[in-house]
Amino acid sequence: MALGNSLASTILCFPYGWNVVATMRSPQRDTELKALNSLRILFLRLDMQDHASIKFAVATVLETFPLIDLLANNAGFSHNGFFEKLLGDQFDVNIFGVIDVTRTLLPHFQAHRGGCIINVSSGGAGIYELPMISIYCASKFVLERFNESLAFELLSLNIFVKSVIHHGGVK
Repeated sequence: MALGNSLASTILCFPYGWNVVATMRSPQRDTELKALNSLRILFLRLDMQDHASIKFAVATVLETFPLIDLLANNAGFSHNGFFEKLLGDQFDVNIFGVIDVTRTLLPHFQAHRGGCIINVSSGGAGIYELPMISIYCASKFVLERFNESLAFELLSLNIFVKSVIHHGGVK
């Protein structure tokens, strides 16, 4: 079973018989995943800036599907502009939301002695600096370091942490 909000992860997991939980801020607006018309896809609201929605989504998933094998954190966004005009909410989603979802699901992985966490990063922003997206670059750099550290912490528990670096800007 996969928990994540990515259309790509659903398309990759669904054909192999996995149950998929598609989380998003506004699940009622989805059309692509609902077109699959399957009982193996559970749609839930999850706002990375709202810890109560994270806790509710994870609890609902665990009631519906007793075993989660994969967590795919794909949420993230960027505001472009000069640093002094940018808001810090990018860290709320790109870092703190990822950490909250991971922390909330981690006891399940520990109890089942295994699992995989995939955090989607950025093609360049987590590796080198780019002008006009300084806060986004900083958030993705932190995500990359978090992934590396967490991978070492959880390896002995048979919980694997991977970073997927996508090709760049996505709509």
